Amino acid sequence: MSKRFKFDDSGDSDELQALFDSIAKQPPVRPTPAPAKEPHVEVVGGTAAAGDSAELEALFDSVAGQVAQPAKAAPAAEAGEPPHSCDNVFQRIGHMTRQLHDTLRELGYN
Repeated sequence: MSKRFKFDDSGDSDELQALFDSIAKQPPVRPTPAPAKEPHVEVVGGTAAAGDSAELEALFDSVAGQVAQPAKAAPAAEAGEPPHSCDNVFQRIGHMTRQLHDTLRELGYN
């Protein structure tokens, strides 16, 4: 004959409950943090010590000059855009909504 297991109200055997209790009583183990590494910087070649080349400096200056002088934005009237109109915004939103509904209908999402 086989040994009959005793079960508690939750359906767990006494052995399983004892195992759970023994694990639950143990204090949590916290991992020890790894020692922090200092960043390693290595200078390769002689150019880093002597500075950048003249070509690289000129390239940097030209790019920095372009970024420093952004193009002036043209006013809306000069760019050919109509002045702001709430009706225009509502019409555009309506058209986009209609396109969305039509696309969903074509995909079968009625």
